[in-house]
Amino acid sequence: MSIPFSGTLRRSGGIVSAIGKQLKSVNLKGVKRITVQFDPFAENVKATREFLFLLSTPKVSQSNPKCIVKPDIVCDRSPAFIKFSLIDSAQEQAKVKEIRFNSDNLNTLELLQLLNKHVSTLAPPEDIVKKVLTKAEKQKLGGGAGGKKAIKKNHIMARKHKGTLAVIEQIYQDIPAFTDIFTEESFYTFAFCFVCATILVAFILSRFITIKPVDF
Repeated sequence: MSIPFSGTLRRSGGIVSAIGKQLKSVNLKGVKRITVQFDPFAENVKATREFLFLLSTPKVSQSNPKCIVKPDIVCDRSPAFIKFSLIDSAQEQAKVKEIRFNSDNLNTLELLQLLNKHVSTLAPPEDIVKKVLTKAEKQKLGGGAGGKKAIKKNHIMARKHKGTLAVIEQIYQDIPAFTDIFTEESFYTFAFCFVCATILVAFILSRFITIKPVDF
């Protein structure tokens, strides 16, 4: 008895690929202010910090340069949350003034999915503006030699830009977060040991190094 095939023929691109697809759909034109509050020493805060970093990427920030992103760092073990203050037209459409995500038990991909589902859909439609082309621009669009060179140059620049962003995002993923290295107790212990070691080194060097005034 044969088992019928189900699923996809290719392997999934993984969590990084899924996050990249969600980032392409992010639109913040319906938002005027984003507040990201978290306690760096609290548990389950990594996804909120990653989401805050993704909000600063060029693709997301260019969707609405006027949107203000305000990180709010606290030290009271309160659960993390992300609050979106909407523009007037988005408030009328959603019937609320703001949208809030309690991000304590969500991962980065889930936060982006919720963002696209509840926030990106509130973006006002873009106004189509007809641009009057100059003679040089018409020649470029017509496929002249200069136009082909300009198009080829733009493709190369765009490819390099995407490659740079991919490297930056990969480096950020590889660098451990602050909470991955320290807990609150281990951080205080490290700071105390560092200060004591600095004082000890300064005392030892003072026994062998003498500073003399220079005669002019």
